[in-house]
Amino acid sequence: MSKQHMLSGSKETRINPFQCDEVMKPMDKVKFGLGVLLLPLKFLVIFVTLTVGTLLISLTIAGCDTSKPLPPVRGAIQRKISTIIGRALMACFGVYTIKFKGQRSSAKDCKMLVIAPHSTCMDALLVGACMGAPSGVGKAELKDSIVGPYMEASQTIFVDRENKSNKKKVAEEIAKRIAKTSKWQRQLAIFPEGTCTNRTSLISFRPGAFAPGEPVQPVVIHWEYDHFDPSWTAGALNRALIVFRSMAQVYQKVTVEFLPVYQPSEVEQNDAILFSKNVQRDMAAALHIPATDFTYPDMFLAQKSAKAKVYPAKILPFMFRELIQEIDANEEMKDSLYDDTTALLLRFVKAPAMSKNARLSEKQFARIASKAASDIGLKQPLEWAIHLRPFASKDDACVDFHDFLVSHLNNKHKN
Repeated sequence: MSKQHMLSGSKETRINPFQCDEVMKPMDKVKFGLGVLLLPLKFLVIFVTLTVGTLLISLTIAGCDTSKPLPPVRGAIQRKISTIIGRALMACFGVYTIKFKGQRSSAKDCKMLVIAPHSTCMDALLVGACMGAPSGVGKAELKDSIVGPYMEASQTIFVDRENKSNKKKVAEEIAKRIAKTSKWQRQLAIFPEGTCTNRTSLISFRPGAFAPGEPVQPVVIHWEYDHFDPSWTAGALNRALIVFRSMAQVYQKVTVEFLPVYQPSEVEQNDAILFSKNVQRDMAAALHIPATDFTYPDMFLAQKSAKAKVYPAKILPFMFRELIQEIDANEEMKDSLYDDTTALLLRFVKAPAMSKNARLSEKQFARIASKAASDIGLKQPLEWAIHLRPFASKDDACVDFHDFLVSHLNNKHKN
């Protein structure tokens, strides 16, 4: 039976989507210990499979211009090789069978697959195992990795995230490939969330896949588990442990569901944000989870929280976009909002004797008040009695990070 999370919209109960459950119960430790014995063999299988598979798939583009569509026969061979590679690698993670629901469209009907949620280190392997070798969009840095030749052979569109002009070219290339009149008959597969989550909600989609205004086929991934959650997010305290635990599993279940092709309305064709939100809503409904506005800043804040050994779910039960609505700031001040939030987060978690519940007492506040003010350019530190005590819980006379943050930001913007 798959694990479900019942969420409400309040910041007190909302679960941070970048939180990972890394707790190992006694039986989990026993299973992990036994599974570790097979890790050397699994690493060998992975190395051999990737080496041989990448060599074979690279041969399919010998003498070809990969900036143009491949001949149909070569594409068919690639799909077969990719399926074999994907299945072999998934077996190393305990996934021996993949269940399917719905019908995958042909490239003739839809050239864009949008896949969510992106939550595990196995998702890319899963795409290769059950969808052949669709093209994707990947970081330029991956060109030099062990999977670089495979990605080039599958005609991946590479993104240089530090080059703004490159992003424009990527958008143009996506539009060119998925246009109805395009000669490209290779589908593009994109994870529109752009990062991994724990599947408690479907976070904001990046609009790039929706900007061309072409039909998309939503694909949802259902990971089913009883004990170990394979989510692998930026907010994990130990991502390597999650990978090893995934590999140590005897058996993991997953279902890939193809939803009907989404045909955008005329309004959606001209509004990528609206288009993406409507597709996000439908995919969230199929997953029985909320669609939220969590996005990249939230992911980076969760990452910083995890590095400080504080669980994101404890300290960040709010969305960054909500701050913009709470802070009475002009546009210039909003530009520094993320940097100020980061600085105050790092100061908060460094408070002496910070509790696991990530709450701050008056005594702890006194130790960091001056530095917190200095971090964001406040001339005077806030006074607990005036600015923070009104928010302190009656149970423990402490404040959480949200109230600490908003108090500082509002006072900065008033000055």
